Order: sequence, then structure tokens, then C-alpha cells
Amino acid sequence: MIRKLILAATALIALSAGAQAQNTVTTTQSSSGTNTSTTTQNGVTNSSATLSQLGFTNTGVANQGQSIISINNSNTMTQNGVFNTASTAQSGFGSNGNSMTQTGLGGTTGAAQNTATAGQFAVFGDNGSSISQTTSSDVAGNNGVAAFNHAMVGQTSLLGNNSSSVGQLANSP
Repeated sequence: MIRKLILAATALIALSAGAQAQNTVTTTQSSSGTNTSTTTQNGVTNSSATLSQLGFTNTGVANQGQSIISINNSNTMTQNGVFNTASTAQSGFGSNGNSMTQTGLGGTTGAAQNTATAGQFAVFGDNGSSISQTTSSDVAGNNGVAAFNHAMVGQTSLLGNNSSSVGQLANSP
């Protein structure tokens, strides 16, 4: 068992150090209505996804290494809108990194709402996730719906470390 583990670790180091295929996606969306983006990256590669959205309703999904596990995964999402939803699922032999920033731009149209979900699985490496959420509403109560933030992080690393940071600020008169 130890021998297999050493061989697997050596293979991972060789893959990480050598020339390899890369998955890289950069998406920018801006509209007065709805923005939706789904990114799926698979294969024994390093995967990187960056998403920036500005709109009334924003939805971003990044799935990395779900059908064929990746080496390392990196995901960055930035959303500015009234309703923001971000989700990522990462599986890697190495490390997974996730950063989500959501700014709910509430006003007289309604209370801003942010929802973020991150799931990470690493074999040899580390999982790191950072979620920052800010919401506001200019209307008291907004028909019973106040500004809110919701975040959920699930992390599993077989031989590495897990770290997560969630910062939330909700303003509602």
C-alpha cells in the first residue's frame, strides 16, 4: 500500500512538473437582465475558470474534474446584481482553489440576495475556498423579504489540508 502511494505521488509530481494540456476559460457577461454561465472542465490537466457578471440576475456554475479528475483546479467568480447565485464543484489529484465575490445591488426593485456553494475534493493536495458576500436593500422589509446572504462549503482532502473563509454583510433598513 505504501509503495502504491509513493508511486502515485511520484506520478502526480511528474505530471505537475512536466508539459501538459491546460483548460482555461474566461467569461465576462453584462446585461440589464439575466446572465447565465456554465463551465465544465475535465481531464488530467490543470483547469482554470474565471467568470465576471454584471446584471439583474446572475447565475454562474463551474464544474472541474467531475467526470475525469483534474490535476489542479482554480475558480474565480465575481458577481454584481440583485440576485446572484454561484456554484462550483472541484475534484483534483492536486489542489483546488476557489474564490467567489458577490455584491447584491438591492434598491427599490427588491432586496438583494446572494447564494454561493463550493464543493471540493483533493487526493494529495489542499482545498482552499474564499467567499465574500455583501447585500443591501433600500426598502424596509421589501414585502417581508430582507437582504440576505447564504454560503455553503464542503471540503474533503485525503492527504492534504482544508481551509475556508466566508465573509458576509447584509444591510436592510
